[in-house]
Amino acid sequence: MLHYFQPMINYIHQHPNIGALITFLVALAESLPLIGTIIPGSITMTAIGTMIGTGLLPGFSTLAWASFGALVGDTIGFGCGYLFNEKIRKIWPFRKYPHWLELSEKFFEKHGGKSIIVGRFVGPARSTVPLVAGLLKMTWLRFTVAAIPSAVMWALLYMVPGILLGALALELPPHVATEFIVIGLIVIVGLWLVFWALQYFFSQLAHIINVWIDKLWDVLIRHKPSRPFIRLIAVKGKPSDHYQLMLVILALVAGLLFLGIFYSVTHHAWLTQVNAPVFHLLQSLRTKDFDFVFIIITLLGTTLAMFDRKEHTSERVYIT
Repeated sequence: MLHYFQPMINYIHQHPNIGALITFLVALAESLPLIGTIIPGSITMTAIGTMIGTGLLPGFSTLAWASFGALVGDTIGFGCGYLFNEKIRKIWPFRKYPHWLELSEKFFEKHGGKSIIVGRFVGPARSTVPLVAGLLKMTWLRFTVAAIPSAVMWALLYMVPGILLGALALELPPHVATEFIVIGLIVIVGLWLVFWALQYFFSQLAHIINVWIDKLWDVLIRHKPSRPFIRLIAVKGKPSDHYQLMLVILALVAGLLFLGIFYSVTHHAWLTQVNAPVFHLLQSLRTKDFDFVFIIITLLGTTLAMFDRKEHTSERVYIT
């Protein structure tokens, strides 16, 4: 598989201007309203950072192009919101999915001008915050003052893991370096997919729990014996808000789990007896390839590392 990447690497090395153009377009697309939501910036910018770390792309100019692309994307979004104003709500897909704008509006109302900076790093709202800022008539000066440092910080933060990965690859023998980079990028993509899947799962789980607690809240309100309890935990001015009930239930569940674990540990019950089987199960799943992957992750947090990989059969790592 690795030999497919070598022609592309050679081409980018011989044509650095193409690398700058790709960097600009990726950062631009990642910052546009809606389009930026579906483009995994953490993956694309990390890949570009890897090219910087290995010396394929110049560091300062590539960072400048990435920042400029992000700034242009944010400015386009802000300009569309400022120009079209309330008409935006009648344009597809916001007409069909109005909550996309509502989410960013609530975020903007809560954080004000700093939402342009903070919104860069917040999940689904990140690409529509500049659009909403324009829609709510934020001044061009305030937007520009916030957008420039936001674009630079975003580009730098998302490139740093790739830069470190590329710099570590330079310490390896040439025949191992490309494999190291590819495996590192695969690990990053895998982690991003796992994070996305977990985020989606827990958002759906939270929605289901919220619906059931809302129903339970209504039942407790209708029954007279439970009304004193409701009055005790209800938020003043928001009698229909069931958030406090959710906290009470979470506290009860957490307390029961703690008591169960405490009893199991102090009385050497079943929970302590599964330690050894779980340990041996995980050890049986351990392979040299997985060791190499997790060594890569570990090395991202070290100051100095030297790999000695002999014929892809054994690894020795010296870390100081």
